[in-house]
Amino acid sequence: MHSEGPLLLFDGHCRFCNGWVRFVLRFEHSPRCRFLALQSPLAAQWLQPFGYPAEDLSSVLLIDQGRLYTRSAAVLRLLGELRPPWPWLAFLGRLPRPWLDAAYDFIGRHRYRLFGQSSYC
Repeated sequence: MHSEGPLLLFDGHCRFCNGWVRFVLRFEHSPRCRFLALQSPLAAQWLQPFGYPAEDLSSVLLIDQGRLYTRSAAVLRLLGELRPPWPWLAFLGRLPRPWLDAAYDFIGRHRYRLFGQSSYC
């Protein structure tokens, strides 16, 4: 599928994930980022070439320049699309990936309890 800019795939029923989308929209350099709820039928089409199941809601996903980024890698890459000071957080990428993914997974496991769910995105 043709890519015009980074595509963020997210859990459309998660209020935290929806807040992240609004955050990106507010701070991105220019309107390049695109967004798609993982619950959308179109998400499966985008993820099929990567062999990633769209029904797996455990991670925000980023497709950029033909590559699929998951978990902390997706978040760090997306920060590069934002206006300062947010790209400065890229230094976190120097931390071991298992540490970053463990922090990401902790938030992911508790996101519904901490932030709630929505019946729409």
